[in-house]
This record gives sequence, structure tokens and C-alpha cells, in this order.
Amino acid sequence: MAIPVEKQSDVAALSQAFHPLDPLSSEEISQAASILKSRQQLGPRVRFETIVLQEPPKEAVLSFQPGGAIERNAFIVTAGGGLALLAGL
Repeated sequence: MAIPVEKQSDVAALSQAFHPLDPLSSEEISQAASILKSRQQLGPRVRFETIVLQEPPKEAVLSFQPGGAIERNAFIVTAGGGLALLAGL
């Protein structure tokens, strides 16, 4: 399931990554968790098991130019709720 998000926060996320395959920063992980919490009805037992970078398509990596825009997405797995989600940062 993909969680649609407004793209207003893209500038902050883009400035933190220098390459499309850089791991998510702590700020991006927090942002991904906040997006999921605001978009889904999570029960009290749900915990975030994994929040990692969803690797971009190979073409995006190969065509990347330093200083260029980077589309960042987080892959999120929860424990206690059985959700695996993708959130755009």
C-alpha cells in the first residue's frame, strides 16, 4: 500500500541526501513514521519494525547528477498490525 503525501516536505528531504542510495537520515525516518501515523488508523499495539530506503529505479540512480533532485521513499514494516507500506518523503 502506498501512502500519498503532499510534496511540500521534499525540499528538506532532498537537501539531506547526496546520492539516491544514501540511507534514510534520522529526520527522514521520523518524517516517514509521522506520515504513516497521520494517514492510518494505527492501533495501540502497532510498533514500527523497519523503516528503510525504498531503492529508486536503476535509471534514476544512473541518471543522477550531484545537486539534482532525488525522489526519496521509505519502506515501512509494522509489528502488531501486519502492515507493509511505502511513504514518499
